[in-house]
Amino acid sequence: MPNQLKKNDRIPLKITGVTAEGSGVGHDNGLAVFVANAALGDTVTAHIIKVKKNYAVARIHQIVTPSPDRVKPDCPVFQQCGGCAWRHITYEAECRLKEKTVADALSRIGHLTITPQPILAAGETDGYRNKAQFPVGGSAQELKIGFLRRAATGLWIAVHAGSSRRSLKAPCGLSPAGSEKIRCRFTARKREKVFCGISICARHRRRVR
Repeated sequence: MPNQLKKNDRIPLKITGVTAEGSGVGHDNGLAVFVANAALGDTVTAHIIKVKKNYAVARIHQIVTPSPDRVKPDCPVFQQCGGCAWRHITYEAECRLKEKTVADALSRIGHLTITPQPILAAGETDGYRNKAQFPVGGSAQELKIGFLRRAATGLWIAVHAGSSRRSLKAPCGLSPAGSEKIRCRFTARKREKVFCGISICARHRRRVR
């Protein structure tokens, strides 16, 4: 029986899987439904935003029953920013999901019967990134340098944003403090002459003074 889902439908959905990119996966009459920011074990009311022949995409309208792994994101722009995918679940749950992703790739894609070694958890879960890429846009009056919004089309900054009232300002918890210093220095020097559409790349090989 063909699936009758339509855009803007709202359906109850149990999240039974998670993609490597962090989207929750549920099924409605056999059709896979991908839900951003959903956690494994969530029961949600999903608002359908796109329907294709073999899958649908939705956003969370309401969390009916939260997953035991779910936590309150410690980043104020987590739901808008495309910089990371796992701030809404515990680190232990994140490790389990990543370990399963590797095992699935070896068996399903590689057709191997290898059992991966247990994942080695990080000693620090914040400030560990050693590279950040900041797209640049705006104008001399409204310079924007930061991360793109999740699923952005065009340049729209969500984190480390410029002076716009519509911008969301927040330091990224995954990047060390040095990345913000680099961004601020670049912003100060380029405010007079903006190169829209380029990116600056910050690598942390040594401490920024």
